[in-house]
Amino acid sequence: MARQRQVAGAVHNGGLGRSAPENFSTGFPQSNFDYSQQIKGQSHRSNSLALGVIGLFFLGIILGPLAISQANKAESLGVPAAAGKVLGTIDLIGGALLLISFLVYSMG
Repeated sequence: MARQRQVAGAVHNGGLGRSAPENFSTGFPQSNFDYSQQIKGQSHRSNSLALGVIGLFFLGIILGPLAISQANKAESLGVPAAAGKVLGTIDLIGGALLLISFLVYSMG
């Protein structure tokens, strides 16, 4: 990594013979977007999708709400996560139906 030091209003790149003014513009619009939020949102989206798929096979009544929660966190960070919400809802409804059918048949 090149060491940088302040030289009369410019950033000097450690003897490479190049310096640029502090207000140097690349010509692209500057964005205040925080990429760490996008990465967190993508992580939540991946988690919701994984929980939703696993919940289709077992523990849907538990993993469904977790998938929905992770999808909501992803969407609050601006990352779409509709698949996680849909799978979580299917898990929750399917798990509840299985639980109800088990209880009905075990009592009757």
